Amino acid sequence: MNTTIAKTEEMKTKGEMKQIRSRRILYEVGMAAVLVIVASFGFWGAYASGISTELRILVFVGLPAGFLVAALVTRLNQRYTKYWEISFIFFAIFGGILVSALLSHTMSTVLLQYLGLETSNPYASSATLAVLKFSEVALSVVPALILIGIAGINLQSVYLKGGDKRRALKYALLPIGIVVLVALTELGVLLTIGLDDLLVWTPGVIVFSFSNAFMEEFWFRGLLLGKSNELMSSRASLMWTSIAFGMMHFATNYGVGVEHLVFVAITLILGLAFGYAVLKSDSIWGAVVAHAIGDIFFVFLVLAAL
Repeated sequence: MNTTIAKTEEMKTKGEMKQIRSRRILYEVGMAAVLVIVASFGFWGAYASGISTELRILVFVGLPAGFLVAALVTRLNQRYTKYWEISFIFFAIFGGILVSALLSHTMSTVLLQYLGLETSNPYASSATLAVLKFSEVALSVVPALILIGIAGINLQSVYLKGGDKRRALKYALLPIGIVVLVALTELGVLLTIGLDDLLVWTPGVIVFSFSNAFMEEFWFRGLLLGKSNELMSSRASLMWTSIAFGMMHFATNYGVGVEHLVFVAITLILGLAFGYAVLKSDSIWGAVVAHAIGDIFFVFLVLAAL
């Protein structure tokens, strides 16, 4: 009799645990799907060409305002308070993008004129590209950093402080390896770059690449991966942020047709590798270095094709 009761209780416990796991999986899939849609829409609206002015305004103004309201509501509602930081993170990201959209042209023009560089053609030189990217990054990232500081969000929780730097560099070897393999497929183009061009382009390419790498890693692997990791499993957080990272690059004009889809697929794979390095080290800096190396190869390819 006691054995029968014990088996019944065991089966009941297993059934309850199975239900809990099923609900958890459904929650994570649903949450990840919502975050992918929101992030993809926001980054697509901010960076895609050929979209309407109304949609651009909705992204630049509506998203920061909407996420600020969401952050305030969830912060004040005890039932949903666990969602306030991810809401505020989205506000900080898109608020920074809004500031950059409003001011980066002015900042870059002033810097270009001060440095005596071409102001009308963004591809006039690698130095011009570097100034344009630095202006965009500074005005996107600094406001976001200020906002998360005001909110009291711990920089260690978004992998900007602490972590294991050696492990970060060790696990960065995976995405660096992927980048090298991709670069080898374009080796013929890279070998057409003359020594003089290489020497002239390199400083600007390095500034551009590290600026862009830090901005994107700060967004995706720092803020979004760091905070969504507190709401779901690391695996789910890694998947949705990598998909969103790939979708952001889908909005760009790098290649057409199959070439463009291959580019997006590579960015998704790299997103997984960057995120894996961050999760293994609790630091974004290895991913920043690996990402910058990838961008260096890519910018050289763009300049060589001009």
